[in-house]
Amino acid sequence: MDERNSMINIKSCISSSVMQNLIEIFPKNITDTSYNLTVTRPGLTQGEMKICFFSDIHCCVTHGEPERIMEILHEEEPDLVLCGGDCVDADSFAFSRGMQKHSDNVYTERRGKQSHPDDVYTAQQGNQTYPGDVYAAQRGYDDHLEEMASMLNRIAADYPLYLALGNHETRMRAQRERFGDRYDDFINSLHTDNITILDNRNAEMDIRGIPVRIYGFTMRAKYYARLHHVEMPPVELREALGVPDPEAVNMLLAHNPACRNACVKWGADLTLSGHYHGGIMRIGKHRGAVTPDFRIFSPNAYGWFENGGKHVIITSGAGEHTIPVRIANPREIVSITLHVCGGHTNH
Repeated sequence: MDERNSMINIKSCISSSVMQNLIEIFPKNITDTSYNLTVTRPGLTQGEMKICFFSDIHCCVTHGEPERIMEILHEEEPDLVLCGGDCVDADSFAFSRGMQKHSDNVYTERRGKQSHPDDVYTAQQGNQTYPGDVYAAQRGYDDHLEEMASMLNRIAADYPLYLALGNHETRMRAQRERFGDRYDDFINSLHTDNITILDNRNAEMDIRGIPVRIYGFTMRAKYYARLHHVEMPPVELREALGVPDPEAVNMLLAHNPACRNACVKWGADLTLSGHYHGGIMRIGKHRGAVTPDFRIFSPNAYGWFENGGKHVIITSGAGEHTIPVRIANPREIVSITLHVCGGHTNH
């Protein structure tokens, strides 16, 4: 009997170890990734601030994500929250493309219906007869947008929230024949008293007595091209945003990390990017297996980079889209403790 119990305990330990390793290899939970950074520049006011940053949630708000994100924010108690774009998913609305992905992986075909072992779904009429939590294409997509807006409003009820646009927001805005007025409806559903949209704009503020200017850069579509990669020059930033404020800490929300070098040359003290989702599978500190623009083993897929005192953080994102697989590449909220030093002017 003792021998049998011992074998059961051994099997239980092995099973638990295997499951833990699988969780680490294929992570789904949202983690809190912390950085301690220092910005030193003559003329800056000395002090410290806390920033939380997330990106690329893609309407993934139906499986406990809002609760987990709020839990992290309440633990960190940031001075402000920044979002790098792609709150929405402009690939999953598909009347023009022919299929619609729902939260539980049910697809609606081009002809407006899909056969299911039990039921048939009707897309155009917005009807569905399946007893589970599945929406027809149009209704389900709108519900996800409403849930995403609700989560952002929930964050903004506790913290100032600044949003930049990613390629999914700009695609939704540009392709009105496909998405209708959904971009406008989404933006209008946000509580603008504590949410600021930075669409090639900047916002000026003081945080704990430190002058700060936050810029949101909306990149042109050609720099998101797959396979045919075009390097973006710093002049794009100057034309869209002007020049950095010499008397403030300059933070730049730039969704696509392909413009990392241009952001550093432009002069941002801290650039925050996403878009690459960590490259699906993390390899070492910075490399990812494949990015959305089909860069293989990109060295810029994830992490913290520093160049001449200028910092860049590329997040793996807080959600998923298209390929919902992550290998050693957890979803995350980024927490940054930023130390600001005035430095010395050379005479």
